Amino acid sequence: MRLVADENIWAEMTAALRAAGHDVFSILENHPGMKDPEVLSLAEARKEVLLSIDKGFGDHIFKKGLRSSGVLLLRLHGVAPTERNRFVVEALRVHGPRLLNSFAVLEKDNLRIRALP
Repeated sequence: MRLVADENIWAEMTAALRAAGHDVFSILENHPGMKDPEVLSLAEARKEVLLSIDKGFGDHIFKKGLRSSGVLLLRLHGVAPTERNRFVVEALRVHGPRLLNSFAVLEKDNLRIRALP
């Protein structure tokens, strides 16, 4: 799967995703400091799912009407990094195609997927 990893996505998660065969464009590596609307626009232009821990992207999409090709929001507080990486890799393996054109929230025991407007 092709992803844009927001600046707040850990380097070890980006590495784990790449090791699992995903094509990850990292904002941290390529455009540190990029503003959220620009990150969303970049992911949309690339037709890739945005991976982030910033719930503000929901406001940008649902309240401000910004376009998106998909967001996977991680809500994995208190989860060890290796386990966190495993959860994300597994969610992408099982649900990857469903994440396009959706806003999804991944928690330790749950994945909610909502179609984008």
